[in-house]
Amino acid sequence: MDSAQMDSAPVDGNIVSLVQTYLDTSFRLEVRETRLSTRIRYGAAGITEFTYEIRLARPTPDRQWCEGGLQTGCEPMPGNMTKLMALVTWWEGAEPQRYGTAISQAASMNLASHALGSGRGPLVPDYYGYAQMGRYGIVLQQAMPGRRVSSVFHRMGNHQVDVLFHDIAGVLRRLQSWRLPDTVTGWGSVTLTDRGEIRSSTAPIRPRQPCTSLEDWLTCSALSRLQLADESRIIDGWRLYGLRNRILNYVRRGIPRLVQALENPDHRVLTHGSLSCTNLLCDERTGQLTAVLGTNRAIVTHPFQEFLSSFLVGSELTILPYDSGPLNLDGDSLRFYDDIFRRALDFHAVMTPRAIRGFRDAFAHQVLTVSILPGHLTQRCEFLGLVPEERRDGERDESAARLNRNLSELGF
Repeated sequence: MDSAQMDSAPVDGNIVSLVQTYLDTSFRLEVRETRLSTRIRYGAAGITEFTYEIRLARPTPDRQWCEGGLQTGCEPMPGNMTKLMALVTWWEGAEPQRYGTAISQAASMNLASHALGSGRGPLVPDYYGYAQMGRYGIVLQQAMPGRRVSSVFHRMGNHQVDVLFHDIAGVLRRLQSWRLPDTVTGWGSVTLTDRGEIRSSTAPIRPRQPCTSLEDWLTCSALSRLQLADESRIIDGWRLYGLRNRILNYVRRGIPRLVQALENPDHRVLTHGSLSCTNLLCDERTGQLTAVLGTNRAIVTHPFQEFLSSFLVGSELTILPYDSGPLNLDGDSLRFYDDIFRRALDFHAVMTPRAIRGFRDAFAHQVLTVSILPGHLTQRCEFLGLVPEERRDGERDESAARLNRNLSELGF
């Protein structure tokens, strides 16, 4: 639902050099080739994530690890590996601490690995090291088998699609039913301690204290977006349109009302947040899911959030991976595949939107909070010149009208 999009821009030479230097200084590994696999920009947050395929000049020695010793939560690198993956996060227009550092990402991957470790085999890649270098974070991870669903879906037959959707439903079921560690007591992001424990991380706008409830987490998330809107010279906290106080009024009164109407608001689960065709690998021949990527952004929250963050949700609560648009599916095809997916979700007893009382209110809340911070009007986008100056006032007026409508529909 937020502005997450694929970006086909060329490989950034500085980032490639950063990755190669990290492998050389931390692992004494020589790189033969580095190729950009994906680049996803999260506009409102000012974050870009790059995934690189790395081919080594020679196989790794047995049980290779970082020069300073095996890092907390990491696995030793097996011998005879010639291919790795590097996840590089670039905090272009935001402080890393606001959205989770490389250590926080490693903690999320660790939780997801435990949650999804059963079944035919591990679906989450092992990670071998991580580092935070200013506004860049690197997580070095295992190269997983399979092809991205987004690149092969159009060639898959109905049987393979059915197998794939059952596997995705199984992932959702495992995430919903997995018991969180006792050390994870809060809501939102997680982090790793020096002793290797995974604990709840601090709230985005409240240092040194994690979110203690769903209401607390929703409030902090909304206020964090408003804070970024305040920092944007274009938006200026929506003061010009008289919307800022209405937003604060919604946060104070609307969020408690939403939580009160929600079924079991204390129910916490691990939420992937981006179970899209781009983050799923499969065996094209059988349709079986071979890997779940993107778990670095996993957080702890209510089950409704997965469907708001990972899937298209419209007036009919249609459920399909949110980036199915690039698959060029027409309306009839979408309805056909949606029916297959619904049956798979029911078979695996996944808690879906229609089974969550108050889900439509949660959906309206998501729409509102996203409209508080339109990705194309943030400070970062202004810096990069993504919206020409002559169009900024018009774009801002349209976004303000949308935000006004969303507030009015909720009674604020």
